[in-house]
This record gives sequence, C-alpha cells and structure tokens, in this order.
Amino acid sequence: MADGRDTGDTRLAVIAGLVMIAIYAAQFVAARFSLREHLTATDMASLRFAGAGAVFLPIVWRRGLATMKALGWRRGLTLAALAGLPYPLIINWGLTHAPAAHAAALCPASIVFFSFLLSLFRESASRRRIIGVVTIIAGLLLFIAPARTGASDVLFGDLLFIGSGAMFSTYAVLVQR
Repeated sequence: MADGRDTGDTRLAVIAGLVMIAIYAAQFVAARFSLREHLTATDMASLRFAGAGAVFLPIVWRRGLATMKALGWRRGLTLAALAGLPYPLIINWGLTHAPAAHAAALCPASIVFFSFLLSLFRESASRRRIIGVVTIIAGLLLFIAPARTGASDVLFGDLLFIGSGAMFSTYAVLVQR
C-alpha cells in the first residue's frame, strides 16, 4: 500500500473486525440470557470447558504431556489460572450482577488498558497510544460512574469485568514471553 492503493487487506480487516465485534457482543447477550433463565456461572463455564476438553483430549492422549512438561507445570498452572476456568467464571459471575452491554464494553476495553500498562515495562508509549488509552479510561469511567451511585450489584459486576481484563492481559503478556 506504499502507492496509496488498497490491496484488499484493509477491507478484509474491517470485515473481520466487525464480525469479531458481533460475535463478542452476541456471546455476552447469550450468556446473560442463559444465566438469567436456566444456568449458573459454574454451569456456563463447565459447558465451555467440557466441549473444549472433548476436542482436546484426543490430542493430549496422542501426543502425551511432553509439551506441558516443556512449558513447566508452574507456568502452565499460572496460565490456566489467568485464562482457564477462573476467567469465564468471573465474567459469568459479573453477568449475574451487571448487564451484558457492560460486559461487552468493559471486558475488551480493560484488556486494552491493562495490556497498555503492562507494555510500559518493556517500551515507552507514543503520544498516540497515550491519547487512546486516556480515551479508553474515560469510557470505562462513563460505564462505572452511574453504577457507583446506587446499584452496588452493577458496580460489583463491572469490577469483575475489569478484573477479567487484567487477568487476560497478564495471560497474553506471559504467553508472549
């Protein structure tokens, strides 16, 4: 794209981004509906991992635990604690206290925010990144401010969503290492 023409990559990136936003938003709405009607946070997390486990178990059976041994049990358990079973449990628990719209906004925004904070340990931030993160913080505060003045349940749910963002950001940084 050095000559100014779009090679199609931009269009594909925009389409992929919009599809990801739709899937992400629908996930929270479906989870909130299920939690309000039929299931508990533990039920939802169990369903998520039972399906993944059924698919992954034959791979582990065939390859053995050599990859896990190479990673190390301490590192593996740390990664599992950050993005494994506790992660969806915390999000689902938050959905029992706060609306799905809060989850759809706060989870990804807090992932970006905490990823930015953790990146400061390795590199300096550009002015553009700082402006972007300040904008994200302002958006987070707009979601949290109304919850502070009455519905403590909603604030608790919002804090769980932000905590899940911190967990996933830490997971991503550790995987990158």
